[in-house]
Amino acid sequence: MGHLIPLAEFAKRLVLTHNFSATFLIPTDGPLPKAQKSFLESLTPAGISHVLLSPVNFDDLPDDVRIETRFVDRTKGYGLLVPSWAPQAQILSHRSTGGFLTHCGWNSTLESVVHGVPLIVWPLYAEQKMNAVILTEDVKVALRPKVGENGIVGRVEIAKVVKGLMEGEEGKQVRARMRDLKDAAKRVLSADGSLTRSLSELAQKWKNKISNEN
Repeated sequence: MGHLIPLAEFAKRLVLTHNFSATFLIPTDGPLPKAQKSFLESLTPAGISHVLLSPVNFDDLPDDVRIETRFVDRTKGYGLLVPSWAPQAQILSHRSTGGFLTHCGWNSTLESVVHGVPLIVWPLYAEQKMNAVILTEDVKVALRPKVGENGIVGRVEIAKVVKGLMEGEEGKQVRARMRDLKDAAKRVLSADGSLTRSLSELAQKWKNKISNEN
C-alpha cells in the first residue's frame, strides 16, 4: 500500500492545482486487500479515478514476452530478483549470502573479501581476466566455470560450479580461505591497522608538503 499513498497525493495536486484528471491503473495478483480498497474508494476530489486490472496468467502471454517476467513469477516463492541497481555491499554483508558470481571488477572483489563471501568468477574484459586468475590460482578464494568449445559457459557447468561452491570439498576450502582473508581485512582496516596507518602517513606527507610550499 505504500506506493499508493504518494501516488494519491501527487494525483490530488494535479487535479486541484492544475485541473488535471488522474487515473490509477493497478495490476493485482489476487483480490485487492481491504485496506487498499477502502483507501482508493475514499479518494477525493472527483477528478481521481482508479481501475483495477485482473490478475495476469503468464501462460496466456505471447512467447516473446520478456524472459525476466516469467523468471520473476517462477522464483517469487523462494528467490529474490533485483532488476535495477542493487545495494551490493548490503547484499554481500547479509548472512544469507553464500556466494557471489562476479565479473571480477576490483571494487566487487574487495567488497567480497571484506564481507567474507566466496566467489565464482566470470571475467569479461580488461583487467577482469587477470583478477580472475589471481582469485582462483593465487589467492584461492574463487571457483571458475569452464568455457565450452563453442565459447559459451553452459547451464550444466554453471550449476556444477554453484553446487561445488556451496556444497563441495573445493568450495569448503574456498570458504575457509575467504574467512581468513576477511579476518585479515578486518585487522588492516581497524583504527591501528596497517592500511589506516599508511593512509594517515600519506595524508600527513601531503599536509607537510603543502605547508612547506606555503
